[in-house]
Amino acid sequence: MPSTPPPSPPPPYATARPPRLRTNVLLFLATVFSTIIAGALQARGAEAFTSLESVLTGVPFSAALLGILLAHEMGHYFTSRHYGVPASLPYFIPVPTIIGTMGAVIRMRAVIRDRRILFDIGIAGPLAGLLVAVPATLIGLNLSEVIEAGSTRGGIELGDSLLFMALTRWVFGPLGESQTVLLHPVAFAGWLGFFLTSLNLLPMGQLDGGHVTYGILGPRHRIVSRSVFIAILLWGVHGVFTEINPMGWLWAFAFCWVAVRLAFSTQGSPLLRSFAVFLGLVGVFGNMVPSTTVWVVWAVLMCFLRLDHPPTRDISVPLDPGRKLLGWIGLIVFLLTFIPQPFKEILP
Repeated sequence: MPSTPPPSPPPPYATARPPRLRTNVLLFLATVFSTIIAGALQARGAEAFTSLESVLTGVPFSAALLGILLAHEMGHYFTSRHYGVPASLPYFIPVPTIIGTMGAVIRMRAVIRDRRILFDIGIAGPLAGLLVAVPATLIGLNLSEVIEAGSTRGGIELGDSLLFMALTRWVFGPLGESQTVLLHPVAFAGWLGFFLTSLNLLPMGQLDGGHVTYGILGPRHRIVSRSVFIAILLWGVHGVFTEINPMGWLWAFAFCWVAVRLAFSTQGSPLLRSFAVFLGLVGVFGNMVPSTTVWVVWAVLMCFLRLDHPPTRDISVPLDPGRKLLGWIGLIVFLLTFIPQPFKEILP
């Protein structure tokens, strides 16, 4: 009998068009400006705009945060270039918030060839960002100070990840029950770096953690992705059930129903998506779940993205033991940087 010919290798990636850098540069400069303003507001408050010197106090925060984000995205970019995957340079997203940005993204303009390449691209970003976030946090903590809880006029109390808690204890030692740390803006940038790392490592959809999970599990990624989405959704709304609040219960049931319908469908209805945004805004501005609002917002965002990961061109290529070990390291990093309640409460 004639032998079966070996399968032909996947075709090479199409040659990418020369990148147009104007948009990337303009967005980056706008994000530099917005994060400097955010840092100045953190450092000087109402006096942030009294002079140029006051505005420039936001530079350390901006440099630390953008350094973490840039390392993360360039980890993806250089790994993509290593494998010949056409990818854009980072697009930074400036927004007028307390941190001045919604992060950065790169665009990959091709279906990834196999699961090993997808895994490498997915894990490279969080690990590269963490290599900058850890020293930035240590520098920032050494610039921070220990104060008596309640001695400030107000502000947001941040939740701690295991990694941030360990670094804080390393720098300051055990704190008294009445003590807390007033974070320097650079330390806050490091805290944000850890938090964004954990968000990206969530094993859902096409997040970095989704790429890693699909690389390890292949099509079984679908089960993990949907399970994690439901867990985040329920965690986001669980606070309304801690007290008797029929309107809150109605909101939570409606929000969960809409979110699940959208996230589990292949083509979301524009009307249903608009309703999800409306319910999300009701939950945020109605202060329905103050300690887990971020997860309500994240659930709304995931309603606009696919929970199922698109297949690679060759799904038969398994991961080698070294990459599987790296995948477990990625899981440990996720657990160390995850913050169940990122913003706990407003201090009096």
